[in-house]
Amino acid sequence: MKNRIFAYIAMSLLVVLSAGCASTSDVDALKSDIAQLQADLKSTDKKAQEAMDSVQEASAAAQRAESSANAAAAAAKEAEQASWATSEKLDRMFKRSMMK
Repeated sequence: MKNRIFAYIAMSLLVVLSAGCASTSDVDALKSDIAQLQADLKSTDKKAQEAMDSVQEASAAAQRAESSANAAAAAAKEAEQASWATSEKLDRMFKRSMMK
């Protein structure tokens, strides 16, 4: 009975050790993969930050363009009002000249 228990323990230990052990090359390969993933992550973070900077610059440019468009619209409205005022003045002058 003791021999059987000892055999089971020995067999279990052999299975665990053979399945659970990793060679140095496996560990080195895993370390290399982790280092590559970290490098890829840093590169991705850098690209994401550059994209965010570009988005912020584009947003600022769009705000400047909107401001310029609003100023142009205001100037056009003033010009239209001046045009109407001039037209009314000319009409009054024409009517006065017709009455004389």
